[in-house]
Amino acid sequence: MVKDANQVEQERQRSQAMMQGMTGSDLNSPAQVKRYLDGNHPQSKSSSSGGGSQYSSSSSRSGGGGGSTCFTGDTPVLTPGGWIPMEEIKKDNVVCTYDPAEGHLRRRPVKKVVRHASGKVWLLSLEGKESNIRTTACHHFLTSHGWKRADKIKTGMKLLQLSEHGESFETEVKVSKAAGYSEVVYNLITPGERNFVAAGVPAHCYATLRHFRVRFAEIGDALTQAFDRTCEAVGWVKNLQGAKIANRR
Repeated sequence: MVKDANQVEQERQRSQAMMQGMTGSDLNSPAQVKRYLDGNHPQSKSSSSGGGSQYSSSSSRSGGGGGSTCFTGDTPVLTPGGWIPMEEIKKDNVVCTYDPAEGHLRRRPVKKVVRHASGKVWLLSLEGKESNIRTTACHHFLTSHGWKRADKIKTGMKLLQLSEHGESFETEVKVSKAAGYSEVVYNLITPGERNFVAAGVPAHCYATLRHFRVRFAEIGDALTQAFDRTCEAVGWVKNLQGAKIANRR
């Protein structure tokens, strides 16, 4: 028996709900499953108060993923070794970032991996790409008009696209719309450029207070580097003093 698109989508949503902790006969109702994934079901509300997934409180604070910059777990992320699904990226793994000033790729370690149990998916379809970019509404992408939220990107706008070797070109947006379903979503926090390459396009790490958070992170990095240099200088002085004492003996 060949399943139609609706059946496939209903089965996907049911599996997603089960993974997030939904139980009982309501799993057999597509409407109830959708309510659960959207956060409007009694079970999803009880989960957000502490009875469900360890990530449910995080997704509740972010408005079901609407306020978080994220991608679905199957989104390919560019690394020095090739493309890796985002759900497989771990803290301290090295990924590729994009330096807009220099126009080339850099390598940066992942400082933090963020996971939300339920994020409302936003679809971006680019000319020449077979699969959609599945992100969240407030994730920022580098466009011909600068960094733009996904839900502010309109049909006809152009996104910067990158190959795994760093070649860049602009690609026209064909579709930008809400997907109408929720899914587990992820984000990566990187130093330096504060972005990463997801599904072939540069994506920023931050959404809320983006400019402030970038500046704050830069100050933190500078203080860390100054502290490291101070420790190295202190160690050098101690070694020098030790050598002088040894020579006197």
